[in-house]
Amino acid sequence: MNNELRQLPGNSSGRFRFVRIAFLLLCAPMQNQAAAVSVAVFYPEVGEPFRTVFEQIIQGLESEVRVQRYPLSDNFDSVALHRSFVEQNSTVIVALGQRGLKAARGLNAAVPVIAGAVLSLPDYRPACMGGFSLAPDPGLLLERLKSLAPGVRRVMTVYSPRSAWLMKQAQDAARVQGFELIARPAGDLREGAQVYRDLLQLATGSNDAIWLPMDTGILDEAALLPLILEQAWNRNVVIFSSSLGHVSKGVLFALYPDNLQLGRRLAAMAVSRARGGLGGEPVFLPLRDVRIAVNLRTASHLGLDLDTRQHGFDLVFPAP
Repeated sequence: MNNELRQLPGNSSGRFRFVRIAFLLLCAPMQNQAAAVSVAVFYPEVGEPFRTVFEQIIQGLESEVRVQRYPLSDNFDSVALHRSFVEQNSTVIVALGQRGLKAARGLNAAVPVIAGAVLSLPDYRPACMGGFSLAPDPGLLLERLKSLAPGVRRVMTVYSPRSAWLMKQAQDAARVQGFELIARPAGDLREGAQVYRDLLQLATGSNDAIWLPMDTGILDEAALLPLILEQAWNRNVVIFSSSLGHVSKGVLFALYPDNLQLGRRLAAMAVSRARGGLGGEPVFLPLRDVRIAVNLRTASHLGLDLDTRQHGFDLVFPAP
């Protein structure tokens, strides 16, 4: 660089080279901030279709940061995991799924942990420094409901303790969108079945909708879901869901994760946490990077004429 400085007085090409070098020196730290963060990804080794879900999330991460993968079997060796993690010297852990969180907790490493592909954080939340839920943002769900079924005035739902954190956001979103929200708690499948039956008795027609959160602990999909869908069909009650799998069975629509974009969001949070961002408290957020699936047969039965191009559906059932 001293040679470049000596060329400045009478050499325009020298001045150009100096400015270029200075510019590169200033920009290099900004360009390398994400690259400097080494992310260890703990994720379960599972079969399809969940294998593809985790793979897409990790691909999203890899598009933004350096990633070291740690696939976890059912009986993963925590000692070997710790040894490998220490050798790689990662700056952040992204823990995917409950198995990933379990591994991160057992590691007890002095690095930030970002959670992904889980519904909620477990009781040891202080061990986790943030993340994104698989549960779609209630505000996005209610916005879509208002767009697709403008006649709905009242929304009913059932929630378990692990999804109770979403209900405050749901109440706020319902107020903004002009819905009355009836949210009832349930502790298990048996209690959930009774509460859903009670809500079905309240639902009287096209002004009512029932929201099925992503919570298999209170919704028996084999026995109760068909009953809910049958009674809703007979009464023209709108059913919408936080689970993609429900759309093919007859719910009007569901929001589901954009896995690649979720990976990118996790990467951005990991970089921010590695740089000391996001404050001191864990930040765990509902999913806003979502896609939408719709059942056009159900829409037709409800008297809803949905323009697929206008609404930008990502998946349509029944398949054309």
